[in-house]
Amino acid sequence: MLKKPGDPTGANPEEDPATVAARAQRAETLLWLRGQAANASYIPDTLAERYLVEHRGLAGSPPWPPALRFKRDYQTAPDRSPHPCLLALVTNTAGDLVALHSIELDPLTAAKSTRTDTPKRSRGPVHEGAVFLGDPNDTPAVLAIAEGVETALTRRLVGPVDLYACVGPLRFIPPRPYHRRVEILADVDKRPRARRLAREYARKGLQAFVVNVPDNLGDKADLNDLLMRSGLEAVRAAVEDAERISPAGKKPVSDLDLRIGSDVEIGKRSLELLEDIYGPMVYTDGAFWTYDKTHYTMMDSPRLVRFIHRADGVGYVDARGKPQVVKLTSPRVQSIIVAMSQYRHQADFFAHAPVGINCETGFIQISADGVPTLLPHGPRWRQRHIVRGRWPVDNIQERRESSLLAKYLRDAAGPSKHADDEARQRAIADAPNKIALFGEILGASATRYATRLRQPKAIILFSLEPITGKSRLLMLAKAHPNPEAVASVPPSKFGDEKYTFRLIGKVLNASDELPDRAVRSDVFKRLITGEAVPARDLYRSATDFIPVALHLFSTNKLPSFSGGIDGGVLRRLLPVHFEHELDKREIDPDLVEKIIRDEADLLLDFTLEGACRLIKQRDFTIPASSQELLQKWIREADPVRGWAAERIEVCPEENLIAMSTLYADFNEWARREGIREDHIPSGKSFGIRLRTAEPRLKFARSNTVRQCRNAKFRDPNHE
Repeated sequence: MLKKPGDPTGANPEEDPATVAARAQRAETLLWLRGQAANASYIPDTLAERYLVEHRGLAGSPPWPPALRFKRDYQTAPDRSPHPCLLALVTNTAGDLVALHSIELDPLTAAKSTRTDTPKRSRGPVHEGAVFLGDPNDTPAVLAIAEGVETALTRRLVGPVDLYACVGPLRFIPPRPYHRRVEILADVDKRPRARRLAREYARKGLQAFVVNVPDNLGDKADLNDLLMRSGLEAVRAAVEDAERISPAGKKPVSDLDLRIGSDVEIGKRSLELLEDIYGPMVYTDGAFWTYDKTHYTMMDSPRLVRFIHRADGVGYVDARGKPQVVKLTSPRVQSIIVAMSQYRHQADFFAHAPVGINCETGFIQISADGVPTLLPHGPRWRQRHIVRGRWPVDNIQERRESSLLAKYLRDAAGPSKHADDEARQRAIADAPNKIALFGEILGASATRYATRLRQPKAIILFSLEPITGKSRLLMLAKAHPNPEAVASVPPSKFGDEKYTFRLIGKVLNASDELPDRAVRSDVFKRLITGEAVPARDLYRSATDFIPVALHLFSTNKLPSFSGGIDGGVLRRLLPVHFEHELDKREIDPDLVEKIIRDEADLLLDFTLEGACRLIKQRDFTIPASSQELLQKWIREADPVRGWAAERIEVCPEENLIAMSTLYADFNEWARREGIREDHIPSGKSFGIRLRTAEPRLKFARSNTVRQCRNAKFRDPNHE
């Protein structure tokens, strides 16, 4: 009906007065609700986010859909008292707001309010629309429909989906042309209604499923209750094992729909079903990967095997027309996985990912000259991790100066309390470079840039004293990315392919173990520099992968390297000296947790600064204290190398010195330096280690005298 000019209600004089009044009331209600929605904020950093994360277990759900808002003073009507509420915008097919669904929250705990028996309310004609909780720019194969917002958001954790919450009885949502699969997320007591709705979609030729949860969760349990009780893997299993619904009167069929039952066919069909649920998959580095809203995640082997097991017992008709059933064995399952991998194999898919930091607000791309640009999340960035925090940060300088992070950095980079005035001044002058290095360590991990440096390094956090802050830096580095991007594989396990498999896709490997034998291994060098290394998942064939993780070790004792330090190892180690011993009375055991919880944005900004500097330099900032510690370590761990660096100079011309003369000078130097007697090598071992310490030296033998041909002492008065 056309509106009459000047009549905002579009009333017809011949209409019943009650109809006119109802239309006017509806218009007034919608005007009020739209005003409330317009003045509501998006939910990051609000009570609404706390409610969803802390009380509904939806920590992996951000970025949050725009249909969710928070209003601290929401009123269902002008004459009602205001209360803090999570708001869900109910829109019709044209995208117009037709109703608001609210969940009242406790202002202190962020839990569902207990002030009233009905903390959940709807205002407006809810039946005319639904809450859209998907990505408007995506075209997923799955359409999912739930009653509640929390139930719908739980399904969002599994994979890409066009997602609707009816905030009332389940109802038909028109499918899009790109939808192939429809899932009805059924509460336990609403299964009959869910099955009837699924049949409507099945009649339209779509694959229709009902996602059920176990009865033992309760009469009114839903998918979010399953998440809270059993975790995300149980939710994934519920979606994968959803009940297939056939049109009324038709025989139920398996969703695999096999024709010949071969391994290749089962593999292809399994891929199709998995990609319907999780989106496009890629196979690289010995594993399948799927994109999950912000980054790619690995589909672990047990999940994949469990999904393939669904083919066991499925019927098909063989070439002779006889009914058969699939019988799976472990070798056959592995054969099916191999077949699947051939269809999605891209060996270097992640090898040339753009450089930047994948954070909660998007992907911060960093140019070669260290300039950051924030861009929306997307699969094109090929990121396998995400770090905590949002960027850019408001009032960054003001907030940083008074932050716990700033205090920690000042303390960790500070001088020893027992240092004399000269040493104290050196430490104070060195502190800015040390803090810069802390940022670059975090930045190398966040950007996966550690193996792209001119001279890649493993970082060794060292202190003689027990409470200096080095363990906290290790904890901050481990807590900053999502847990799946962090490994704790000790160097002693680097030669074991089952352990190196755990480094695939990791941006950080943190350990408090540093044995000299493992550090000297060839695999250690290759992992630090990002050369291909073999890895093997349990019961699977070995595969080569390109490591990108930064290796971060914490120790109170530097390795002794019996037999001397290899130059290749030496170039790959960067020790960081923590000298400032903290007062036990000032120690906050929850410091790292507080920084991650309350100052994640500041930590991200500090990390970004370090990353930009690192990428521009293509090297770490080396504090003077690290250089001094390295030289001291060399002298103690390999006195021959330390002596050669201090006492010997390579000559361009021939200059003969007897090896016995060199060895005598070395012994004299070692005694002056206080080198332990058992660390001083024999004359024969001295000659072997000298060749390693300074490869440019040339040697000869005249009769029975061994000589060095091109060396001279740095001290010109030496006879």
